Amino acid sequence: GFVLLFGLASACASGTTEPQIWSPAKPFDRGRLPPQVAALDIELEEARYLFRANGTKSYRYLVRYRVTEERGLEKARVVSTSWAPWFQRQPSIRVAITDPDGQTRRFDESDFEIAPVEDPPRLQMKATLRGLQVGSVIETVVEKDEHRPFFNAGSLGRFNLGGAAPVRRSRLVLQAEESVRIGWESRGFKLQPGQRVEDGLRTLTFEAEDLPPIPPPRLHLPPEKTTHPHIAFSSAVSWGAVAEAYSERLNAAARNLDVKKLTRGLARAKGDVDT
Repeated sequence: GFVLLFGLASACASGTTEPQIWSPAKPFDRGRLPPQVAALDIELEEARYLFRANGTKSYRYLVRYRVTEERGLEKARVVSTSWAPWFQRQPSIRVAITDPDGQTRRFDESDFEIAPVEDPPRLQMKATLRGLQVGSVIETVVEKDEHRPFFNAGSLGRFNLGGAAPVRRSRLVLQAEESVRIGWESRGFKLQPGQRVEDGLRTLTFEAEDLPPIPPPRLHLPPEKTTHPHIAFSSAVSWGAVAEAYSERLNAAARNLDVKKLTRGLARAKGDVDT
């Protein structure tokens, strides 16, 4: 699904341009939300990525939303993030809750519990926000960084525009050191990002506004039939470079694999070998 990402020159064009702001053709009625829509009003959702020449990246995610109905409290009161220590540092997370009376309460990682989770194995930081009310505004900021590359040949990612609740403003910022090429493609809409080169960093900024809630997608749709507008992006140079790096990783693993021991164990489990 990412074949078209590689080599898109628009991601690396010189000069400075302002981002186009995309919004759906049909305005969204922000009256009472139907039952299938999360009872939250997302004021801002923003993701920022920084790609470095050594193959690592950092990530900052900010979301600010208001609880609009009682049934939105359950969705809003649990906040979590996860990471894989083998290539990521422990993230930082901050939450600010402003209640209808104007009082603000703040939480940081010291208020979160850390526990291992499976599929895939990783650590999770999780907290339950007490005392939320209809009308409370919650702002969450998560920052992640890598101490080694997840994959030496580059990263793939996507940013969805909108989701289960209406979104007033959505923003994606992709930054890269000048030696790193970033390919991107907008799917489900047409949008040109703002571009800037400054202090050795190339920056692409995508913005959208007044996004309606999106129903869950049907399973097993091909990529070209996506029902969820999104931006796909990659720091990989080509599929050839990805395949070569992946092949090297498999070969290295195979060299360290004791095939005889593995097959003997499998045969013993089936009762087909003498010991």
